Amino acid sequence: MKKSLGTMVAIMVAAIISGLFTTAKYSNAVEIGKDSRFIAYDNGTVLDTKTNLLWAAKDNGSNINWNDAKSYCENYRGGGYTDWRMPTKFELKDLYDDSIFGKNGYHLTKLINLTGSFVWSSETTGTKPFVTSFQYGLAYEESSSNTRRNRALPVRSLSGETATVASGAAVASNITPAGDAADASGQWWGKKYVPKAEPPAVPMEEVVTPPPEVPAAPMEVAVPPAEVPVAPAVPTEVTVPKAEKPVMEEVVMPLNVKFDTAKSNIKKTYDEDIKNLADFLKANPEATAVIEGHTDNVDIHNEPERNMRLSQARADSVRHYLIDDFGIDASRISAIGYGPNKPIASNDTIEGRMKNRRVEAVIEMVKPK
Repeated sequence: MKKSLGTMVAIMVAAIISGLFTTAKYSNAVEIGKDSRFIAYDNGTVLDTKTNLLWAAKDNGSNINWNDAKSYCENYRGGGYTDWRMPTKFELKDLYDDSIFGKNGYHLTKLINLTGSFVWSSETTGTKPFVTSFQYGLAYEESSSNTRRNRALPVRSLSGETATVASGAAVASNITPAGDAADASGQWWGKKYVPKAEPPAVPMEEVVTPPPEVPAAPMEVAVPPAEVPVAPAVPTEVTVPKAEKPVMEEVVMPLNVKFDTAKSNIKKTYDEDIKNLADFLKANPEATAVIEGHTDNVDIHNEPERNMRLSQARADSVRHYLIDDFGIDASRISAIGYGPNKPIASNDTIEGRMKNRRVEAVIEMVKPK
């Protein structure tokens, strides 16, 4: 009995020490930014106070297939946590916000950096998992072997491993779900949250106010006669010329890049056309560019999203070409696909459709008046 009791005590002591170590391990995380409902910490994590989910502050940074993305998420150790996982389709859709134009032109908080427009989710239909587009907020079925423009973004629930953060920890630790609001995955979102009651303030000790001192008799002070004021000199008015405000100039540069039907890969024959854009950006380091992809309105599959995805893929290809082949900083270039929604010619003729199948660079740069 004594041996059994000793073993239990040893286990309890070990658990307490382990808990203290875990708390100490995360107690240095400091709030470094806020964006609406999101809080960023210096350990590379971003808290969504609406869903109580903790996101990695950036994706894996390169093209990745579904199996590798799942492995990446589950083996991710950002912030020292060990329970990261691949997000669900619903969690990704809830992260999308059409009112936000974040980093690289994607619709989510600027505190999370996406380098590709599509993020893998854990749901599958048969052999095909879903990706969520942070250009359009839609979820698509995708072949699990596909890698192009797809990314892995780890997520975890605060109901998992214990963690404390310096500024902003109250948001995570003082929130509990109202009633039985948890679903099968253990998450709470879209529900009413009830803050935990704060402990009552400790009453202050009574302060004894000393009796007022009797004021001393005032001393007589001789006041010198007032001097006659001298009229100040009238200042000379100086006219300062107004500084002219810089003006944002927008330049549209068509790119003579042609694609094979339903393809988005760039042929080497178009190096010179893309190089011209790269040279312009290098000569104007303050300029930024949005690569726009466009298609005609032909839809033989009766699936409008195909053209949207194709135009996005073509714009992404040009963006990556500028980054990988010509060394343009990725933060200066974003890409967006408009599909058939911005024609410059009639789609009723072959010539018009050819003109509409295009890629353009919209360049913004500041120039003085």
